[in-house]
Order: sequence, then C-alpha cells, then structure tokens
Amino acid sequence: MSGLTNQRSDEWGLPNGPTSFARAAIERVRRAVGPGKIVGLRLSCDELAPWAGLTPDAAAAIASELAPLLDYLVVVRGSIYSTDATTPDAHTAGGFNLDLVRDIRTAVDGQCPVFAQGSLVDVGQVEWALDDGRADGFDMTRAQIADPDLVEKLASGRRAEIRPCILCNQKCRVRDGRNPIVSCTVNPTTGFEHVEAERVTGSMSRRVVHVVGAGPAGLEAARLCAEAGAHVQVWERGPKPNQLIRTWATASEASRWCESPTGLRLNVSASVYRFTSIIESRLARSPTGSLLGRRSLLLSAASVVRTSLRSTMVPSYLTPSKRSPPNMLRRFPPTDRS
Repeated sequence: MSGLTNQRSDEWGLPNGPTSFARAAIERVRRAVGPGKIVGLRLSCDELAPWAGLTPDAAAAIASELAPLLDYLVVVRGSIYSTDATTPDAHTAGGFNLDLVRDIRTAVDGQCPVFAQGSLVDVGQVEWALDDGRADGFDMTRAQIADPDLVEKLASGRRAEIRPCILCNQKCRVRDGRNPIVSCTVNPTTGFEHVEAERVTGSMSRRVVHVVGAGPAGLEAARLCAEAGAHVQVWERGPKPNQLIRTWATASEASRWCESPTGLRLNVSASVYRFTSIIESRLARSPTGSLLGRRSLLLSAASVVRTSLRSTMVPSYLTPSKRSPPNMLRRFPPTDRS
C-alpha cells in the first residue's frame, strides 16, 4: 500500500491499486480462520514521508475501502523507516494520534470499529477521547505492561492505585537486543511473574524496617514491607523524596509525572501512591543514637548502582544490621500500612 516499500510491477504493485494485496491477504485469512473469528488490521495512516509513503488523506481512502472486510482497524503512524515514531518515549506527548484517529474514523463511517494507538497511558485522556468520539477502542500496551491490573483497578474504583507507565521505553521495547525479556522499569515483576512475587511473602508484623534512600527503589521496598505488616521508617538526605526524579521531570519537561490525577504526589515512584503522600506531608530531623533493635532491618537503596529496580526488590536483600543511618539523613514519619 505504500510507495516507500512496494516497488513491484506485477499484479501486486501499486499501479493495480494500493489495496490489492491487502484485500487478498485479509480474504485468505478469513477463509483460514473460519466464521465467527475476529480479524483486524493495524494500518499506518501517516508514514511521515509524504513524498512516497502513506499520508492521512490516502490512508483515509484505504481504510474506508478495507473496513467492510474487518472486525476492527487500529490506526498507527510511522513505517519501517520510522519505528520510533510509532511508540515514542516521553518526549512526545501521550495521545499524539487522536486527531488522526478521529479523521480515519470519520472516513470509515461505522463500517468497523476504529481503535486508537499512540502513547495512551493516561486513563483520563482515554476516557476523554472516548467521550469525544475520537475512537471506539484504545491500545494501551505499555500502560498495561506497567500495571497488568489497570483495567481491574479502574473498574473497581481504584484509579489512584494504577501504577503509571512513564514512557521511558527502556525495558519494554520488543525486538531490542537489550531486552531479551520484556519488562518494565516501574514494575519489577513484569516479565518475572513466575520467579518474583509482587508482594513480600510471609508476615513482617513484628519487624521494624529502616529504608535509607527515598528514591523509587527505596520507596517501593518500603511499600512492600508496609503491606507485609512491618513498621517502616524511611530516611533521606534531601528535603523531599524522589529528588532525582523531580529534577529529571523538570529538565525533560515531563513534570506531568510528578502529579497524579488525584493530586497525590509522585505516582511515578513505582506505585507508592499512598506511602509517598504520607511521608512527604511531614518531615522530621533524625534523632541521634542507635535506631535499630533486635528485630530491626536496615535496607540501603541510596548507593547501589543498578540498571533497574529489580535488584532491590528481592526480599533476601533485607538483611539484619545494627548500624544506624547517618545523622544527616532526614526521617519521614513511619507507617504500618501503605
């Protein structure tokens, strides 16, 4: 369908119509799967190469022609020469395809449902687009890699608990030699569900846990321990948790990740939505003297070099220690539950 890639001069070439091969392929798939099966098409409606590739106007005509053969159509942008434009990182605003999807949906005119794709990670934006008639359905792949329970949480009224995708594209890129296992920087269990529990197993109700370092890894470890019943105390040198993430968000114009839709701070820090909002509200200077008793654990997340959060999530890293956190650290109020 695209002049960028179709250079054929036979019956499947563009001179015989841009949809000839696509129609034949869809019809053959229909015959192979039999009646009652769903057949859809993912169509690039803007290859960002107007000199030869598909343009929105050309794609609208193609979509209208193919729609009667389909059960659904997914609208994307980019081509094999611009794959980063299909799933860009946080430097591109989420929902960048919604205007294009609206135009294609108008051209299809109800012949089949039209789905939107394009950095859709904010459920509020998706709800707005649905109400505005931009699309009939929405592709939220990376959002559900970050939180596989996104739909369940949304349906049960637990919107504030959704672990957000930050569009970093570091661990979830498919066909990337760096990612033999598709995982997620904000959800360490993704891709490791069979070897790493999402929650700390067993009870920690009689434990006191001191976490040194209020970054994403430290706060996530604190959340897990608190959910297991431990009395958790977080220590941080800076005046607020997640100072590096705040700096990154400001420098990269991604400050939207520092505010959740519900007003709780720093959902970005690996889903510590309740715990973070509690500990940030009150700061206290650390007392002098020994802090750790016989049933206390010390977990340092402040000076460990790591490429992901996964290494600090393993419960075996919670090792007994009688060392006290440095007096220069700030203490955040303890909590027994996340």
